[in-house]
Amino acid sequence: MLYFGAIKIRSSALKSKSKTKSDKPKKQIEPEIPNEDLPFKKGFFRDWFEVIMYGLAIFMFLKGFVFQNFQIPTSSMENSLLIGDHLTANKCVYSPYVWDWERSILPIKPIERGDVVVFKYPKDVRQDYIKRCIGLPGDRFEIRNHQVYINGQPLREGYTYYKDLRYKGRDKDNANYPLHFETLKPGIENAEAIYPVKTDVTMKEFMAHTRRSLLTLAPINSPYYKEWIQKLSKTDGFTVPDDFYLMMGDNRNLSEDSRFWGLVPRPLIEGRAYCIWWSYGEEENTHTLKGFDLVWTYLRVPIRFFTHTHWERCFDIIE
Repeated sequence: MLYFGAIKIRSSALKSKSKTKSDKPKKQIEPEIPNEDLPFKKGFFRDWFEVIMYGLAIFMFLKGFVFQNFQIPTSSMENSLLIGDHLTANKCVYSPYVWDWERSILPIKPIERGDVVVFKYPKDVRQDYIKRCIGLPGDRFEIRNHQVYINGQPLREGYTYYKDLRYKGRDKDNANYPLHFETLKPGIENAEAIYPVKTDVTMKEFMAHTRRSLLTLAPINSPYYKEWIQKLSKTDGFTVPDDFYLMMGDNRNLSEDSRFWGLVPRPLIEGRAYCIWWSYGEEENTHTLKGFDLVWTYLRVPIRFFTHTHWERCFDIIE
């Protein structure tokens, strides 16, 4: 009796379960869509092409507004920066700002005395120059006996080098460093030589150089140049005008700088040199070579990479 009762209960449970399953709507099988009606699918090469183009767009934005790489071709900044140093300049650090709160949240700051600055050469804006900012707007500036004076006080400079030009060259036995690189100390008191050239100039002479450069070697019909010339004429002849900066190289005996071509207008300043990411012992002025001589400077890099790389200078912060 119990046995049949159990069978009866089980059979009723199976019926209810089958009824529950049958109540669910049957899954409809979607008809196959012909290949020609499917949505368009990108190919392998198009996928990679888009990735490369997006990356290139980001790189161009960063290069234009955030950073830019430069190579040192001359010895005007030795021994702070050497020929062959590859460096990165921060282009947004000197960006203009309207409100003070922008400086608190953005990595921007005013140009300061002692900054190593990258700028467009006032005589030819197609060229990039790198020098140290020595004079700021409002400074009463002059040089006497190779000593820089700011507002009548001597400027202490722990980055200047005065080399004897008779020993100018590269040390072939020491990773192509400049001669006497490890023995020459900074400062005019440690000078190897002081040459009797006209480097003692006043602010009037600096502005005369600047006006001459703007008038003879710049497009006169540019509103920028007209504005700069007007600012020069409004100064007293003894102080650095507003929006102008005075640049000098650390290698004072061998640097073509503001002493020879004048002041740098603010719009020509591109950024602050930040880091040496690769220091490679190169000869001077290789950027002026042409033809096979220029090609050879690139072909020989793999050969001389380990013997001419200054490993201890790589990734140094520029001060």
